[in-house]
Amino acid sequence: VPGILVAGVALDITPLRLITLYWIVPLVTWAMFVNILRAIAEHYPSGTSSRDADQPVFLTRDVMSSWFDSAFVVTRGVNYHLTHHLFPSVPYYRLATLHREIAHTKAYRDHAHVTRGYHRVLWEVLFDRVTPDKSSAVALSAAA
Repeated sequence: VPGILVAGVALDITPLRLITLYWIVPLVTWAMFVNILRAIAEHYPSGTSSRDADQPVFLTRDVMSSWFDSAFVVTRGVNYHLTHHLFPSVPYYRLATLHREIAHTKAYRDHAHVTRGYHRVLWEVLFDRVTPDKSSAVALSAAA
C-alpha cells in the first residue's frame, strides 16, 4: 500500500493517482478514525464500569446522528446500535422507525444510553462526562 500511495502521488498516472487520492488516502486516514470512533461509540458508553452487568445489552448506545454524521460517519443505521442489539432480526433500514417506537417505553428510558451526535460521543469518552441524561432519550429520539 505505501508503494502505491507514493507512486500515485509522485507519478503523473491519472488512474493510479485517482485510486490513491480518492480511495487509499481516505482508507488510511478518515476511514480508520471513523471505524475506531464507531466501535467506541457503539460498545463503550461512559460509566460502563458502574452499569448493571446483568444486562450487558445496555452497555451499547444509540447515537442520534447530525447531518455531518449521516454524511461522513454512519451508514445503514449503524448509529442505532442498542436498538439493533435489542432486536437483531430487524433490517437496518427499519432501525430508525423501531428506535422511535421503543424510545417511548419505560425500560428504554430507564436503561438506554442515547447520545446526540458523534462529537458528543467523543466528549463523553475523552472526559468521562455524559452530556444528556437518561430522561432525555425520548426527547432525543423525537428530534431525530
